[in-house]
Amino acid sequence: MELYFWLALIKVPGVGPVLRRRLLDHLGSPQAIFEAKEEELRAVEGISSRVVRAIKATDPLTVGERIYREAQGLGFRVFTLKDPQYPPNLREIFDSPPVLFIKGEILPQDSVAVAVVGSRRCSTYGRDFARRLSGSLAEVGVTIVSGMARGIDTEAHRGALGAGGRTLITASLALEQGRCVFAVPGLAGSWVSQGTHRLIREGAKLVERPEDILEEILPQLQAPVGKPQGGLSEQELRVLEALKEGPRHIDEITRILMKPVPETLNLLTRMELKGLLRQLPERLYTLQ
Repeated sequence: MELYFWLALIKVPGVGPVLRRRLLDHLGSPQAIFEAKEEELRAVEGISSRVVRAIKATDPLTVGERIYREAQGLGFRVFTLKDPQYPPNLREIFDSPPVLFIKGEILPQDSVAVAVVGSRRCSTYGRDFARRLSGSLAEVGVTIVSGMARGIDTEAHRGALGAGGRTLITASLALEQGRCVFAVPGLAGSWVSQGTHRLIREGAKLVERPEDILEEILPQLQAPVGKPQGGLSEQELRVLEALKEGPRHIDEITRILMKPVPETLNLLTRMELKGLLRQLPERLYTLQ
């Protein structure tokens, strides 16, 4: 079983991502690696005699089956790169993990995801902003990725769950993987803000509100993922009625709805994702 060979390969001491890639390039598959003769293994660049002995000493079917049974017993599913369930965005990166241990669900809407990470020793401002930002994004169907560390990561997780959204416990090297990078500015001169300010200087998009992120990922959100379309709510109908008379400023719409500005922004964002309206410069909104 091919899965067993993959599981056995990732357990061989001394076989990391670089050497594993060289072995696969040279021999073709995990099964071929374990079935190769010692001289074939020694021909691989960077391999040591110790690793060659470790590979030859491994019974891949026994080791692989044991790992698979243990994972199943703990409630994990196991996917390899060739499995159709393997996340397509993860498959795109250069050093995709050959094996994933999955607990929970992988849903199609998780392809539209935003990672929220930051300092463990965060400020009150940073903590509150992370929770509000993550909650707003989750409400329109964006999956929030957090590292689950203390501080900003935790608030991102709480914000997403509080909005009824999904959160994935993982983080990655976004720049190396060609992902869009955003940064929330902090207090000038504060050591806590040095990291995000450096990212902005290096080209990260400055974020002051959820819309700054949604503008970038809007093409991926043809409709609010994970949310049924159904009929329009009373508030949505009121907004559409108001916009029939022409573009309206966010402040006008807020007064019409008699709602706080954050709630109004969330509503307008959801309506924009549904294709009901669009945002103009100067925070004006008009019918689509």
